[in-house]
Amino acid sequence: MANYPQLNKEVQQGEIKVVMHTNKGDMTFKLFPNIAPKTVENFVTHAKNGYYDGITFHRVIN
Repeated sequence: MANYPQLNKEVQQGEIKVVMHTNKGDMTFKLFPNIAPKTVENFVTHAKNGYYDGITFHRVIN
C-alpha cells in the first residue's frame, strides 16, 4: 500500500483526517496537502470557519 496512501486507514504524518456528519451517517476522508496543497488549505480554512456547517451538498452519485 506504500504506492496508494489513500488506501491506508491510518492517518500518517502530513495527512489530515476529515469527518463529515450527515443524516445518512458519518463519512471519513483523508486529505493530502503534499499532493494538493491549495485545495486542502482552502477546504480546511472553510471548515474551520464553519462554512460547511449545515450546508446541503447537491452532488449525489449512485
